[in-house]
Amino acid sequence: MLAIPERRRPLIKTEENAMAKILIPVDGSESSKRAVQFVLKRTRERPDVHLLNAQLPIRGDEVMVGAVKEAIEQIHASAAEQALRPAQALLEAAGVQYTKRTVVGDIAESIAAYAKEQRVDEIVMGTRGLSAIKNLVLGSVASKVIHLVETPVTLIK
Repeated sequence: MLAIPERRRPLIKTEENAMAKILIPVDGSESSKRAVQFVLKRTRERPDVHLLNAQLPIRGDEVMVGAVKEAIEQIHASAAEQALRPAQALLEAAGVQYTKRTVVGDIAESIAAYAKEQRVDEIVMGTRGLSAIKNLVLGSVASKVIHLVETPVTLIK
């Protein structure tokens, strides 16, 4: 693991002892699990952690004829639960409280929108997700997020 110089430590707010608000997008990949571990290892104070799982909309050809809105929502909820489980386990074992949310839409745009909406101080995310084809270079989602946000982004290999 890469050592982080002291000046690159997490943004710890000083106003009224507010905790740093850190967004960790998770997809169940080893890379997103390492992002959670990175946040836990590098901070002495407990950050305000937000776990976000973004699900791509289900295309019509992925759903059996006659499937209803509730069935589609269940598919997203099940996938999100599976993706969030490893990150939640790590945070719970460390005694860190967190907020979790699942959204449906373009992954990078959803991450950027959530970061803006919640006014996070930092985004910590993996460089490689579960899709090998989409992540050939840096990772299309990570690359797009960097371009969409003004928030500092720490990428974890």
